[in-house]
Amino acid sequence: MERSAWPVCGGASLKDYLTPLEAAKRLGISRNRLYQLLKEHRIMGARRYAGLWRIPVDMEITIGRTGPRPAWLDRVGVRITLVGGLG
Repeated sequence: MERSAWPVCGGASLKDYLTPLEAAKRLGISRNRLYQLLKEHRIMGARRYAGLWRIPVDMEITIGRTGPRPAWLDRVGVRITLVGGLG
């Protein structure tokens, strides 16, 4: 069975999701930073399936209200939301 045909959460297939390494490369951040975002539940739609993280291809990242805007967000076309739904 090819990778894109494997079922994941809710009947979606792997072609709809990225691995943490693929997502980190797409965002231009380290894998450790990506895991930190996952741990803080800041990547909407990310799920653990069979012990592995799956991140949606059309991910949305929630950023906090304080501190500077992350520089890596300017490098990628990712939808962002401010904590509290102000974005």
